[in-house]
Amino acid sequence: MNTKLQVMIALLLLISSFGHAGMETGFDDQENPSDIIRLEENSAEKIFAFFQYGTIMDVAGDPKLLYSHEDVKRFYEENGYRPAWRDRRHVISLLNLISESASLGLKPSNSDYSFSSIRHLLSTVEENNGEFDEMGNRAKLDILLTDAFIALAYHLNFGMTYKLDISEHHAVDRRKVDMVAVLQGALNSGDVEGSLLALEPRHEGYVRLKEALVHYMAISESDGWAKIRKPANGSPEALWNFNKALEERLEMTGDFYENGTEPDLRHDERLKEAVIRFQERHSLAPDGVVGKQTLSALNRSVDEVIRKIILNMERWKWLPEQMEAEYIVVNIPDYKLSVVEGNTTALDMKVIIGKHQRKTPTFDAEMSNLVFNPYWRVPETILNEDILPKLKEDFGYLSEKEIKIFNANDLHEYSPINPEYIDWDEMDEESIKRYKFRQEPGPKNPLGYVKFIFPNRFNVYIHDTPAKEKFDFEKTMFSSGCIRVKKPIELAAYLLKRDHPEITYKEIFEQILSGRVKGVWFKNRLHVYITYQTAWVDTSRKLHIREDIYDFDEDLAAMLRDKL
Repeated sequence: MNTKLQVMIALLLLISSFGHAGMETGFDDQENPSDIIRLEENSAEKIFAFFQYGTIMDVAGDPKLLYSHEDVKRFYEENGYRPAWRDRRHVISLLNLISESASLGLKPSNSDYSFSSIRHLLSTVEENNGEFDEMGNRAKLDILLTDAFIALAYHLNFGMTYKLDISEHHAVDRRKVDMVAVLQGALNSGDVEGSLLALEPRHEGYVRLKEALVHYMAISESDGWAKIRKPANGSPEALWNFNKALEERLEMTGDFYENGTEPDLRHDERLKEAVIRFQERHSLAPDGVVGKQTLSALNRSVDEVIRKIILNMERWKWLPEQMEAEYIVVNIPDYKLSVVEGNTTALDMKVIIGKHQRKTPTFDAEMSNLVFNPYWRVPETILNEDILPKLKEDFGYLSEKEIKIFNANDLHEYSPINPEYIDWDEMDEESIKRYKFRQEPGPKNPLGYVKFIFPNRFNVYIHDTPAKEKFDFEKTMFSSGCIRVKKPIELAAYLLKRDHPEITYKEIFEQILSGRVKGVWFKNRLHVYITYQTAWVDTSRKLHIREDIYDFDEDLAAMLRDKL
């Protein structure tokens, strides 16, 4: 790695780890010998007046809407409308943090932080030196500082999507954090920066992504990497130039000469091993050959990688503040389920997830129970779009698939209905609601032999599948939203042993072979997180990138627009 890049990374890591006070951002607290910003005589009255009928104009002369008018107003009500930002060191600390917030996955020029307006007002107020100002600049400055602190607090804790509707991306349960109290505590303690940084997620996955962000920002500051082009011919010179460019590209991302090892390999062998490492990080066939897909991944710009890191840092903020020591996580773009114990993976397996038109949603819930030899009650979407057209052609499809029909009011499903008594030609999406359809357990049942239930509003669950051959595909997007697992018996055994350590695989197979439906409720419940991670960093600090298979990255980026 070149010296300039190493120095850049070291500087950015220092900023990220130890804060931003004293960084050269135009707010050196040595410029003004006084630590107190002098007040106008009637600043409190002007702050009060603003919340009655006032408007703040930004530096462009346009009306400035507060990010969190309700919180800002409550803060001043609780403090008798007195100016809060009297200590210049507090102001400098906040402005320095905003100025360097790119290393936190935020954008300093985000209008929510009013950075330019605050800087302009601060200069005006200090030049005025507390003299009477009919424009009320001191009051405006105080209000914008308060609003900027609260906006930054929400963005660090909940994400930039805090005030946006992300229900299509994630079922999020907003935890309650009183940002007015956080601000009051920050001003009382004098630790503005520390109070804000304490709001960031403490999840290891988030922390690692933030470290990766600093690294890739440094690469970007060093002009990124050049695009690699396949050699136009097989001449030695063309191949040498290609290999040299490839080596430089892989060295930047830590794939070439990883940890200074491989001293016994020839140069071309080391380069091939570096390509394989890169391919593994991007879930590409690890053959060491720079084909079309590998070349495309290599030529993804550093700014694209940075954006992907930031979007996934944002998603970590949607998760609960504290995650359990043991939990199940499904990563949709990686087609993988993992059982996590502390910082280790106790069990993992490939999964089949929802096809593009029936996407698997992201949410979290508690695993309550499992069912051996489960019934399959056909969901409404599948019934209307897949099964009803077949029934109109031949209702014999029901007996072929061992599906029984019940009246929708038959709660215990005691009385099956003969399909011959139903006029299928007249059946539509409304009239079919009078019935429910249940497929019997067995080899034709799409749920296989085990179903794992974690109640949620999407009616999504994890289950076995008889279509094992579909796990052989690279991209396993075949379901209607539920999650099919490759190792259902291993997952069932793991969950059951948490309550009953004595249970054996033999007992599990005997239950399955009996053909009887049996539900088992868990005493020690595991939390399940269904996530969409297109970028993450593993325990060896290697960044992994996955394809945006549902276009959720693009959708999220569009929602955030000028905030990225």
